Amino acid sequence: MTAVKRRPRKQLKRLEDLTPKQFMKILVDNPAFTAIADEMPKPVSHVDRSRGGRLAEYPPVVFLALGALAAETGSIRSAVRALEDMWDWIRKPLHAAAPGYAGLQRNSGSPTRSQFVRYRNLYLQGDSDYATVHDEAVRAFTELAKTNGYFDKAGTISDPRPSDVVFGDGCVFKARFDLERKGLKYLGNGQWVDPVTGEVTNRPWDPDAGHFKQGDKTRPYGLKYSIIGAHNGHDNERMMLNFGQLGVVGNSDSAQSHSEARRSVDLVAQIQQTAPDVYGLVYDKALRGVHHDALYQSGMFGVSKIHRHSDGLPKSLVLGNHKVTRHGRTAGEINVVLYNGAPYMHATAGGKQHLIALTAGKPMRRKNRTTGYRWYRNYTVPCDPRIDPELHAATFRLRLDTTDEDKNRKLKRAENLRLHPEGTPAFDRMIALRPVSESLNSHLKNQHKPHRRAPAVGHPRMRIHLLFQALHLNIRATIARMLRTGQQLPFTT
Repeated sequence: MTAVKRRPRKQLKRLEDLTPKQFMKILVDNPAFTAIADEMPKPVSHVDRSRGGRLAEYPPVVFLALGALAAETGSIRSAVRALEDMWDWIRKPLHAAAPGYAGLQRNSGSPTRSQFVRYRNLYLQGDSDYATVHDEAVRAFTELAKTNGYFDKAGTISDPRPSDVVFGDGCVFKARFDLERKGLKYLGNGQWVDPVTGEVTNRPWDPDAGHFKQGDKTRPYGLKYSIIGAHNGHDNERMMLNFGQLGVVGNSDSAQSHSEARRSVDLVAQIQQTAPDVYGLVYDKALRGVHHDALYQSGMFGVSKIHRHSDGLPKSLVLGNHKVTRHGRTAGEINVVLYNGAPYMHATAGGKQHLIALTAGKPMRRKNRTTGYRWYRNYTVPCDPRIDPELHAATFRLRLDTTDEDKNRKLKRAENLRLHPEGTPAFDRMIALRPVSESLNSHLKNQHKPHRRAPAVGHPRMRIHLLFQALHLNIRATIARMLRTGQQLPFTT
């Protein structure tokens, strides 16, 4: 009797052809997944029945896998159905990771939606329990990014590459329930009144949501988060490394825009603990001078556009006279003026005063003994015919971060002087990550069904969902990199 010949299986070629079962195979074998699962709170097993209730059937690793699968399929209900179809196959590696649970024994069924919701509400919504999981997730995501080739010093501080930095942006997720209801007036605490009949009724609402102003001047009602990601320029390989909630209900958004950038700087500092070679943060105009100074103190730099005056002209600041040297000897003094983030000098020729750009040299980063870092950069006077020949090719060193003297003079140095000002090749290369940040926000919203609304009510549940989305996105980015580099995947189609 001859053996039946089977058709040879084909290797996955496109990320779009990835099935939920194939995704789960990569997920459960990834070190980031197991590291996060190990830090998740273990469900209480009432063996002695002293506290009542029933035995814990499933370990945290099952609920983490189910949450990531929900981001793949669109909802917990669809994830539960998909997990049922592959349960016999996926149960074995999960049982090996967490033995001793009745739900992972042979002939046992997959978890239900109510079991997932019960675990989430009991063990993940507390601030302390979630903080432990979140910190480990940031560390695991950053380690995964380093494995995928990020933060490996592909460029230099003066000429960085997109994979050397992270990008960030604020994102407002539309609340699951709108605050305004047509024809009704909101009284507070979930109560509404009909102005015609005076009838008071209760409507579902999100107590953590608020109004937040966006770049397009709209003020959607929802939950605001700061999202920090990384991108190396290849399709489908963007990663989400950290996120944090923003906004206080009842506060005006004018104060929130400032706290958004400060919160984002803190999130990047958390990433830096695992990836000390991250160069900096690319952000929008919410990143002001104080935030650039905070990045400087951490050994990083910021890349953002500078706010302009109401008339549309770039900002300028007279920094004062600086001595310049040539061949180790003083050549004279120049009056340094900061214009649109770059240093210039004044020169008089033909009875007119001219503003001439200085040539930037190599930046220097020096570590203080007790505090953070100091940043300097050498600048050279160009050989311009409008400049005194005695000053040609003379150099001087300029401090980039704000000094104590600047604070006493109320001089906003970091706001007006940037390591990578607009118009330079490095700025143009880095600022290209801004559309990527918008694309990442749009990707997260598109996975929220229905109608791109937040899938959960309140920050305690929404941040858990974002954790699952980040795990899902980063695993898919890992698969995309494996496909691009020709690595063998642990499954075939």
